[in-house]
Amino acid sequence: MKKNKVEIRLFKIGDYIRFLKVRLGPRTMGEFSRSLLGYFIVALKDFSSKIKVYKFSVYYNERIAGFGAIYNERGFNELGIFILPGYRKKGIATEATKELIKYCSAKLRYNKISVIIPEGKTTPEKIAKNLGFKLVKRDKKEKIVVYEKRIK
Repeated sequence: MKKNKVEIRLFKIGDYIRFLKVRLGPRTMGEFSRSLLGYFIVALKDFSSKIKVYKFSVYYNERIAGFGAIYNERGFNELGIFILPGYRKKGIATEATKELIKYCSAKLRYNKISVIIPEGKTTPEKIAKNLGFKLVKRDKKEKIVVYEKRIK
């Protein structure tokens, strides 16, 4: 039986073209634009951005399934994942997050990484908790929760 394979790859312009071919409904497009990957689009448009962004494509069995990013804003290193609707609930976000954490440790030499989750998004919170992230802040004004994980 073939094992489902999740991998992250540094983002290439061809991935952006593949993404443009993916049809997103209005709800998903709104979700994408409000997600952490909004920074991803901003970074593509504004190469002079002072936010250092490491962009990744998430592949599932050699097909593009989403995107990931690692960046520093708000004074701490953040990790973000966006999985396309047809690929959700398959463990892809969990596996991609594990890979991004490894990248943060091995390549970027980060000591800790954070995830910022919109309030009420239970699946990302569950993933964060299962991967050992600890709740460090609940901001009612911004409607976010912040989780952090030490990685060294």
